[in-house]
Amino acid sequence: MGEWELVDNPSCNLPEKVAEGFKEMFEDRIGSRFKPVMYCGSQRANGINYMLICEEKRATLTADRYYEKVILHLTMDGEWDILNIEILA
Repeated sequence: MGEWELVDNPSCNLPEKVAEGFKEMFEDRIGSRFKPVMYCGSQRANGINYMLICEEKRATLTADRYYEKVILHLTMDGEWDILNIEILA
């Protein structure tokens, strides 16, 4: 089987609060760039979890690119965390 041929999706518009958390968690990340391409939804869980699909471009010679499920968590104290990043393709 061959590799997936990924399309280049535009960034999606995130809800304002999620956009703020995404920027806080990913803007200073070294070695890769994450771009949200789909906002999936939220879940109450000792705060709020937010699920996104993101495109990641890694700073490698071949500029590897992946689509990943990202779960951001906003605590009840207003702090952001990354709960999970899972490669989809």
